[in-house]
Order: sequence, then structure tokens, then C-alpha cells
Amino acid sequence: RTVAFTSKLRTQLASVNRSVNRDMPDIRARREFLSLTAMSAGGEDHAMMKRRLLIQAGLPAAALTLVTVRNGEGRRHSVLIVATSQGDMILDHHTSNIVKRRDSAYSFASVEAVRFFE
Repeated sequence: RTVAFTSKLRTQLASVNRSVNRDMPDIRARREFLSLTAMSAGGEDHAMMKRRLLIQAGLPAAALTLVTVRNGEGRRHSVLIVATSQGDMILDHHTSNIVKRRDSAYSFASVEAVRFFE
């Protein structure tokens, strides 16, 4: 359920995070990737695409969780959490930085996790 947090993994996570954050507006415009629901939280498409790319790159699906959190204003927001040996890392469409869950500004009091069954 966790992956070893190495410099290679850090580079891979940062690369996927940046590329999806950059490319998602074009992907959405072509309607190639859609949210789970019509009332999705912000960032859901980004998080699902990042998850898909990381699985294709060899990361285990069990280490990747799509979660909905609340930001400082109480608004819903979806992010991808990667469970690593150094703690949960967050891939977020608001930033290219990969941050530890404990260092994020999000409220995790009521995390809604979406689990996928491959």
C-alpha cells in the first residue's frame, strides 16, 4: 500500500503533476477525460488523470487515493494522495509542488476517499 520515496519517485511525481496541471485544460476542451460526476469537486479530472498516468508508470493502484478535502474557505477540492515510505504526498492542480499531507493547508477531518477496483 506504500511505495518507497526515492529521488526517482519524487521526480516522477513532480513530472506527472506538472504535465497534467499544464495539459488538462486542453484535454478538457477536447472532452477526452471527464469527471466521475457532473457535480465533481474542483481538481477531480486532474487527480484521476495523475492516478492513471502513475499506474501506467508502474506505481501500485493501492498506493494512490483520490480524496476530496476542504480548503481554508470551506470549498471542496480533489487531490491525489500517494502513500509513500516518507508519508502521504499530495499532487494538487493548484501547485506544481509535491507536499506532504501534514504540510498542506487542507482540512482532512472529513476526507472522502474514492477507491478504484482494478
